Amino acid sequence: MSRGPLRARVCLTTALLCAGAAAQSPDREPLIHRIEDAIGRPAPVPASSPLVTQALGLASRVNPNPDPSLWLQVRAETAAALTDLSSGAGSAFDRRVRAALESFDERELQALAAKLSDPLLLKFREALKQQASRPPPITAGALELAAAVNRILAAHHLNTVALQ
Repeated sequence: MSRGPLRARVCLTTALLCAGAAAQSPDREPLIHRIEDAIGRPAPVPASSPLVTQALGLASRVNPNPDPSLWLQVRAETAAALTDLSSGAGSAFDRRVRAALESFDERELQALAAKLSDPLLLKFREALKQQASRPPPITAGALELAAAVNRILAAHHLNTVALQ
């Protein structure tokens, strides 16, 4: 084998390793989280939300008389699961933001985070939030949500629901 193809392979391998190291830099994570927060991570779902009631609809029919304090805990955990599915790590929101930031280096991430924290921009965002009257969209699929609810129910030794 000549040195040319070997050199090309070494350069390619080095480039891939460097790119992987940059993508996994621990310094990127806090910046990405700051950017996600600044651009408007979906709001947490409260346990009293109709979305939680809807998510637990079938579960409440197969568990007709659970202990009230236990059911409050199930509602709270279901709300947390809905929040995680809509805005947590690996959610559609998180994947979209990470894909958009993939080509940004650390310096660019820092600059973007600083611009997104501009006081005038923050004031504008707050005004938009006050105008919003709709509940946050749920990005989780129905089967993902049913599986999350079943895990919560099973953890509390309640009947689970059939996934369809």
